[in-house]
Amino acid sequence: LQPQAADTPNDAFASSISMSGNGMTAVVGVKDADHIAGDGTFTGQTGAIYIYSRSGSSWSLQERIEMPSIRHQTGKFGTAVNLSRDGNVLIVNSQAHNLNPASGAILNYRYGKSYLYTRSGTTWSQIQTIAGGFADDSRFGYYQALSGDGKQSVFCNWGDSNGGSGTGSISFYSRTTGNFTNIASRIKGSTWMAGDRYGERLAMDYAGETCVVGTPLYDSGKGNVHVWTRSGSTWTEQQDISNPLSTGSFGSDVDITSDGNMIIIGASGSNRIYIYERNSGIWTETASF
Repeated sequence: LQPQAADTPNDAFASSISMSGNGMTAVVGVKDADHIAGDGTFTGQTGAIYIYSRSGSSWSLQERIEMPSIRHQTGKFGTAVNLSRDGNVLIVNSQAHNLNPASGAILNYRYGKSYLYTRSGTTWSQIQTIAGGFADDSRFGYYQALSGDGKQSVFCNWGDSNGGSGTGSISFYSRTTGNFTNIASRIKGSTWMAGDRYGERLAMDYAGETCVVGTPLYDSGKGNVHVWTRSGSTWTEQQDISNPLSTGSFGSDVDITSDGNMIIIGASGSNRIYIYERNSGIWTETASF
């Protein structure tokens, strides 16, 4: 799969990717794509996404979507993309979004926004703008995750400095049908420090009942992982998983099984992978390599 002629190698094609559970739909972020207007003028690095569909062994472009509404330079729409398992719900992040929707003037520098799309047949529609940013450079949604059923989501507030510069935090959202509603804002786990960028790595299970948060910068790069669980609309930290070693960026990436009972944790600084499994609410390391 390749970009259209309008997008160049400098546009960061495939800067983010996501695929449906049945392998029939794929979304590709192109965060530095330019918007070219009908009069030939352009706005640089507004960003775009490509949605591909598969028939048999052949892939075709279903739709190319640019940043909605007011487009502005370096908005970076497509920084993150997350597709539900059935391929019909999509969230797309624009972490550097900083325009006042009314005037187009630069305001709320890099607050960040995410956009919710749903598909009916072959038609994609934007149904919500999720504007969770609250301060300059907060970059809401720089990292984000969507449950497999498309009903729960979590967003990193990458630049949140509540508690110290660059502390970070996460915000949870929930939906049944239609729009997401915020159910928890700017929360952190039981252990955190200034400069952590809490929420830099996120993963959710299918039902959105378990969320894994990797914070590889914690404690000067030692890293740690928090597991959160949901009951109704309440999220609670279930366990703080500490780095088994003294160094290693534990939590450099994380993922979780659909049933939410096994997680994989990367530790890029020590070149290791850890597997944890949950039994009776307790997470225990069962393998590392």
